[in-house]
Amino acid sequence: KEEKEEKEPVKEETEEDGEGKTEPSPLEEALAAMNNAAQVASRQLSSAKTTLAVKRISAKRLPGNAPATCLEQLDALQKRLDAAMKRLAEVRRGSTDRQYAKARKAMAQSIEQ
Repeated sequence: KEEKEEKEPVKEETEEDGEGKTEPSPLEEALAAMNNAAQVASRQLSSAKTTLAVKRISAKRLPGNAPATCLEQLDALQKRLDAAMKRLAEVRRGSTDRQYAKARKAMAQSIEQ
């Protein structure tokens, strides 16, 4: 019988003036919330992409003129999906840029001290 070890997440504690863990700043909270939302959106977009691919295959099997009509509608949905994926990539890129800027600022402050 194979037992899985449950590992507790490692919590990093930052100490400021020896008073223990500091509260995350509103910016950190906002970035974390945005990253979580981006992950959820990414999963949903991926699921939609898969669904469209399956529906495209099913549409090709329809009799008569139905495949052409259905594929046109699926193409329109694919364009909307592509636009949403592009927008999500822009949001993620912006989030990453803000995180790097925050890290650079923190490094610069620690060097000055």
